[in-house]
Amino acid sequence: MAKTRAICAIAEQARLGELEAEVLRPLDHAERSRRLTALWGVGQWTADMISIFYYGNEDVWPDGDVAARKTLTRLTSPRRKTIRTAARFAPHRSWLALYLWRHVDAPPL
Repeated sequence: MAKTRAICAIAEQARLGELEAEVLRPLDHAERSRRLTALWGVGQWTADMISIFYYGNEDVWPDGDVAARKTLTRLTSPRRKTIRTAARFAPHRSWLALYLWRHVDAPPL
């Protein structure tokens, strides 16, 4: 039921033209995320993934992504917040996330 509700909400916004790439592309990540997460069933993780992979934003830290967050913690310090650590990589935080995902997916040596 929840997935159906989310898909219907997304479809309605698409019919209204609110999800057109040309409408969302010029927005910064924060504004695009605000619009996307206003849709029922669309969370911050989804908005981050859309900004990184569809729009190619280079400075998005997906703090809601467990793999990225845990890998950064494991490679740096468990005592430091990942948002603070990732901030040191601005304006290239999306690249940081991509490398961390690659690290997670790499076969063991």
